[in-house]
Amino acid sequence: MPLVWVTGGAGFIGNAIASNFKAAGWDVAGTGRGSVDSSDSPSGPFSVIDGRQAWVSGTLSNDVFEKLLTITGPPDAVVHAAGGASVGL
Repeated sequence: MPLVWVTGGAGFIGNAIASNFKAAGWDVAGTGRGSVDSSDSPSGPFSVIDGRQAWVSGTLSNDVFEKLLTITGPPDAVVHAAGGASVGL
């Protein structure tokens, strides 16, 4: 099964992207600030790989990506959806 990493996965756009990849049959791993949850699955749109949820909480850093690599191995694709949450008027 192909694997995608989604940065900013706890945000509105990142979570929607992750959900669509999961629905299409991909393994989904992610990172972002905070935790993820969903009413339809204990891991939300993020896969459980070898008994570990494929989610690392934190800001983008080498440490976060090394943790993801440890959990999942290298991804087939990366979607960068991390960014500021403030929208000016």
